[in-house]
Amino acid sequence: GLSLPARLPGLGGGGGGEKGALLAAALGEGRLADALDAVEPTAALVTSMLAMAERQGGWSARLAAEQKAALTGAGPEAPIDAAVLDEMPLLHAFALETLRTQPPTRPQRLRLERDTAAGGVSLPAGTVVAAEPFVGHFLPADYASPDSFDPERFLGAGGGPPPSLGLCGPAGEAGEASRQLALAVAKATFVQLRRMFEIGVALDAPPPGGYPLHALPDSVDLKAVANMYYELQRGAAKTSSGLFYEKD
Repeated sequence: GLSLPARLPGLGGGGGGEKGALLAAALGEGRLADALDAVEPTAALVTSMLAMAERQGGWSARLAAEQKAALTGAGPEAPIDAAVLDEMPLLHAFALETLRTQPPTRPQRLRLERDTAAGGVSLPAGTVVAAEPFVGHFLPADYASPDSFDPERFLGAGGGPPPSLGLCGPAGEAGEASRQLALAVAKATFVQLRRMFEIGVALDAPPPGGYPLHALPDSVDLKAVANMYYELQRGAAKTSSGLFYEKD
């Protein structure tokens, strides 16, 4: 099988396990480099989650409380693995709703190999088609009050179909396993950033934009104030005299 790289920040060490199995299922042995197809969409989702948490103060507080409970007793170097993420259903719902309302990319285009019909429309072989999340994610038939940001919709049954991450290349072709891995990496990165730093995003920051990657503009600055990061430094950094700082 295929295991994760030596270390993904916040996900713990390398080796197999659930994440390694997901990656193997998604990409197939010997195709690890193709995982890069998911890097930019996943990073765009993380920044959108950080910005949305800033705008949705009530949800930011709920996520912080859930994260604190899930990580109680865990040190700054403790991995954020699948078991930890399973303890944060609010985070999962928040990530899905951010992905629904601010999809980072459009799925790749497909060319039909044979004649077909969809919605009463005849499509001959050779027609180029593509899913459009900026339409599909806002269909009232699938999502109640689709223009409202409401992660609660994904906390129970009947919240609507899973939103698309829009992965392209082999990662996109791999389907659900690849999507689940990318979503897990986004959630773990979000948690790691918020436990190591106090993240601030300007409330008047422009919304995500751009094509083909739909993300916060490069001009938007994220303010990061060291939080638990200091604990990590005090326990690991050498001084110029060769002594180690001691943890409190």
